[in-house]
Amino acid sequence: MPREPSKIRRLLRLKALLKLAVVGLLLAMAGLFLLKLIAPDIWEGVNRVAHRQWIAIADRYYDSRVEPDEFAVESASERAGLPEYKYLRAIAAAERTPQIRPPAMLDGTWPRSTGDMAAARFSLAGQIRPDNVERLAPVWTYEDPVARNIQATPVFDGQRLYLAMPSGTIAALSPDDGRRLWEFRPPVHPAKRGLLVHRKNDGRSTVFFTAGMALHALDAATGKPDKDFAGGSVRLDGESKVAPAICNGQIITANTGERPSVQGFDLKTGKENWSLDLAPDDLPRGTGGRPSRQSGGNPWGGFSVDTHRCMAFVSTGNPAPVLVGVERPGDNPGTSSVVAIDLKTGTIAWRFQEIMHDLWDLDIPAPPLLTSIPIDGRAVDVVATPTKAGNTLLLDRMTGQPIFDWRLRRAPTSTVPGERTASYQPDPVLPEPFARQAFAPEDVTDIGERNRQSVTARLSNALSGFYVPPSGNRPLVFYGLHGGAEWPGASTDPRTGAFFVAANNVPSILRLVPVRKVTLDNSHPGREVYLQNCAACHGNDLDGDVGPSIADAGYAMSPDTIRSIIGNGQQAMPAIPLDKAGQDQLVGYLTSGSASKSAWPRYRRADYARLYDIEGYPGSRPPWGTLTRIDLNTGRIAWQVPLGIDTALEKRGIHGTGTENFGGLLTTGSGIVFASGTKDSMIHAFSVSDGKLLWSHKLPHIGSAPPMTYVFKGEQYILVPATGGGTLKAYDDRVSVGGSFVAFKLPRVGAGG
Repeated sequence: MPREPSKIRRLLRLKALLKLAVVGLLLAMAGLFLLKLIAPDIWEGVNRVAHRQWIAIADRYYDSRVEPDEFAVESASERAGLPEYKYLRAIAAAERTPQIRPPAMLDGTWPRSTGDMAAARFSLAGQIRPDNVERLAPVWTYEDPVARNIQATPVFDGQRLYLAMPSGTIAALSPDDGRRLWEFRPPVHPAKRGLLVHRKNDGRSTVFFTAGMALHALDAATGKPDKDFAGGSVRLDGESKVAPAICNGQIITANTGERPSVQGFDLKTGKENWSLDLAPDDLPRGTGGRPSRQSGGNPWGGFSVDTHRCMAFVSTGNPAPVLVGVERPGDNPGTSSVVAIDLKTGTIAWRFQEIMHDLWDLDIPAPPLLTSIPIDGRAVDVVATPTKAGNTLLLDRMTGQPIFDWRLRRAPTSTVPGERTASYQPDPVLPEPFARQAFAPEDVTDIGERNRQSVTARLSNALSGFYVPPSGNRPLVFYGLHGGAEWPGASTDPRTGAFFVAANNVPSILRLVPVRKVTLDNSHPGREVYLQNCAACHGNDLDGDVGPSIADAGYAMSPDTIRSIIGNGQQAMPAIPLDKAGQDQLVGYLTSGSASKSAWPRYRRADYARLYDIEGYPGSRPPWGTLTRIDLNTGRIAWQVPLGIDTALEKRGIHGTGTENFGGLLTTGSGIVFASGTKDSMIHAFSVSDGKLLWSHKLPHIGSAPPMTYVFKGEQYILVPATGGGTLKAYDDRVSVGGSFVAFKLPRVGAGG
């Protein structure tokens, strides 16, 4: 029986619609592919929006499956029944990794921002000695026209200096007088924390650096892109902030992002050899059976390379969401860790985690340092990593086992519903901690009675102690948010095993608040102020985009706190230039809403900043900044001295306070350790043998990256990036910012002095 014409027409229409749908889908896919290819930054933004929408849908689904006991408070009595201590035993003497050959130490060049591939920040150059360092004087200063904080130490190949400039360029300077030789401007601000110069077999050099999500290669003589290396640049899996490294014909990058990674490229052609995803796959399920929300573990602290074994050693960041771990159960493996990678295969050899289920932002900020130490009459290859918590992770190079017994102590439980803290946290005996680790009442500042009272008034209801977790109803005071050690890392003398580290002893205060669904009054005049100044980062609906959600800021923070953040900035957020009327309108809008609690208890951070006294000094007793020598072969502190001078307090008779510091160290073979980055805007020189201060000199601004040394035409120079605090989150708005690079050397014989 023939089909009815109407049915045939319907089938034809359906067929046509299906064709259109398929064509539309293919066009959409092609458009997305082109968007990702041509405008990756826009693609990332679209991807973030889609991801947030998917998370919102998933939340509604999983919330319907949550059982009440999943948000029960964990049992303090069960935790108390565990042994107080447990140990990860030291590697057996017979299993230690022997030194296969003495390290090749720098003696006049400085090819990587960390010095060498081992990140030792050490040079044999010894013209500047303890007995003549007091004659060291500035010989030239390069001033960039833009004032901006620079955290990349310059590099030197024997012919030219190469620097990341505040103006967003890479430049080559003449080593003897600081004249600019060439300048290259990439599309994105380059080399946030480092760059690399590589000398080829034919004597020519290539400058490598990252900018955003790209690795660039420049001809060192001309500053033009090296076309042999993939046309001059290659695309990365994520943003890279640290210096690349080279091993066995490969150049290596460490990348941050949703999926942190390490990549290896052919050094000549730029072709990708492998890409390693650092994020673990097998993670516990979260509340309601939802997939773990664990992210983070980004390698923003940098890495080092054993060029003989072709192994990389990467430090990783804290897990995310930060400070609240309800939706990332377990120890969060791979975060706050040292990760060893076989560069021949692009695979992980071992991991060592310091902080389990981190709730305090105590990630590892500095690159692991490679050195050899004498133990029992035998040289052993080790990895030494300073941490925010004030520990030194001293590990066997090939196995990742500790050189000394690693002691763990039973940790307190949380009162946040659904939080499941780690049962134990590190409490090592050796190497001895170089910074304070648990805030106690006796740690409150003692520089004056008014200062002390202003701090104790804020601490009347505060929690503190050994790894006490954040609470939903009381503030927490703890050390380590800005170190301990920070991103500039440590320095060593590979000949002796002496390890030098700068540290901060500055407390922070943290408070959690319940997450609420907030409906703001969009007719409020402050809405327009918000759209003009805040929406680009936090989204039109305040639910977050580049920056976090601030929808419930009016409930999480007081109006005065919001006003302070607007005027001064906080962490990565800069200050917003508004007059008082504009501030009042914005604060009024953010506090204009009505709120309701979510179906299940969730928390977010509220106050999260350093604890200061009434004068703006740290709320703890001095010293606030220290320089420490640890002898790695014994794990003992040889000496510790204050780092930095507060002249105002010195005039009041208060000595030895030290200051916060974020500049870094350089050690020389003549027995000097140079330190910059203190709030006194000085560069200091200390004796490696006893910590005695040998010399200091005022810089135009705070030293913003570790100093380096080089030898040119037979003369040794010390070069210091001194661009000031800028947006570096550890420094307040009272710190100047500039574009200075200052070179020092000894006066020539017969030229006076």
